[in-house]
Amino acid sequence: MKKTQYFIVTLSIILFILLTNSALANTQTDGTTDVFHYNLLDNVWGWETQVNRPNIDITQISYNVFKERIEFKLEIAGEFQSNENIEYGIIFISTDASYNISWSAGNGSGLAIVLNESSYVIDNQPNITV
Repeated sequence: MKKTQYFIVTLSIILFILLTNSALANTQTDGTTDVFHYNLLDNVWGWETQVNRPNIDITQISYNVFKERIEFKLEIAGEFQSNENIEYGIIFISTDASYNISWSAGNGSGLAIVLNESSYVIDNQPNITV
């Protein structure tokens, strides 16, 4: 399978964040069996809905803000996979910055962009615990 088939993990996280009612809460929960999978079927790319993939099915995202750092926690229905074909990610937009965090096959990266300014910070070795 191509890695692009698994970009659904990132898309589902984006949709989850956009569709939640309160962006100010520290925790957002999500039901299971709502994974969408973009793949090639009969030579046509399309969405397969309600795919049973517990290892990418998000159940909860939470965050805590400390003095100089923000900590995110992503929970899924199954177990995290250290597989190059699966990428986990979080996109979080606050009032002052946008954060993009990704993790795949044991490697993670992070990007923080300060809004209304031309500055950003890239962390190629963020502290990621699985």
